[in-house]
Amino acid sequence: MIFKPKHTAGCLFVLLLLTPFHLHASIYKWVDDKGNVHYSDEEPENVQYADVQEELEKTGNFLNRKLVIYKRPKQVVKKKKDNTKSDLTIHFKTVGYSLSRADKDYLSKIIHVIYNKQEDFFHWIEADAMEITIVVTSDKRFYEKSWKEAKGRWKSPNGFYSHINNTAYVFAQPTKERTFSVILHEASHAILDTRVGWIPKWINEGMAEYFEDVVIKDSELYINLSPSRMRKLGRMSEDQYLDRLSKFLAIDNSIWYTTRNSDTVWGFYSMSWSLVYFLMSSREGQILLFELIEASKRNYGQIDSKAIIEQNYRGGYRKFKRDWLKMVNGLLDSYQ
Repeated sequence: MIFKPKHTAGCLFVLLLLTPFHLHASIYKWVDDKGNVHYSDEEPENVQYADVQEELEKTGNFLNRKLVIYKRPKQVVKKKKDNTKSDLTIHFKTVGYSLSRADKDYLSKIIHVIYNKQEDFFHWIEADAMEITIVVTSDKRFYEKSWKEAKGRWKSPNGFYSHINNTAYVFAQPTKERTFSVILHEASHAILDTRVGWIPKWINEGMAEYFEDVVIKDSELYINLSPSRMRKLGRMSEDQYLDRLSKFLAIDNSIWYTTRNSDTVWGFYSMSWSLVYFLMSSREGQILLFELIEASKRNYGQIDSKAIIEQNYRGGYRKFKRDWLKMVNGLLDSYQ
């Protein structure tokens, strides 16, 4: 569902709220033949438009939530020997695609901050050093071959992570901004797979979706609600996915790999993002997310998410669902 505010002033207000603070992002503005003003982060075709991103950035108006990792009860905080260094090394490779030195530096900086934030959340201070290789390609044959060699269970047209060689493969997207988002998504998978291991698919994909939306400012991460993310959230509401939470939480990991309906898979990803976004937005939510992941690690990914929510969320599952729906509807109300 694409929201189109009827009045220019209202549309501009919404855009000012939702404009992403992103080094490479663009926001396009155009007027259709009926005089309606439109904004999008996707470049329009066959119409005159203006890139107003730089103009809007000067206003400083962004709907970005700063990522805060809350201390859990009874958590012993260990101090790193050197807080300025990360034990993560990132290697970039390209096949038929070009990443400038500035691109690599920018992506590397964000991935390191993501890694450090996840380290604070999962508390893996004693872990060994980690290396990730990220391959970006526009060569479809190379991408297909890499997927087969990785023995992937479900082939994504955008990217995948192979635990066999600890490599994230990204297929070049129509825009650099979208390619960067996929890189951050797959880098998150690499970190989670290596450092955490067994977690439910909805949490794994939800966290990858969550971290692909991050932007960086003054070495801090902000979760950016881009227009495209809000459109996905609106479509999820329109298609009544919000009414299927109980069934969604009970979906076995294998269903993700055997489902071939693209709309169903798309719905899985949007639901996952909304749940992780909700859980990461509060201390209580982060504690619950940690409990879900710890239970999953003990049971090799097989858990009853609804039962754990019932036991660990104040007010139980019903209160959890009400609070989650309130958040989703609040975001949609702010966008319309």
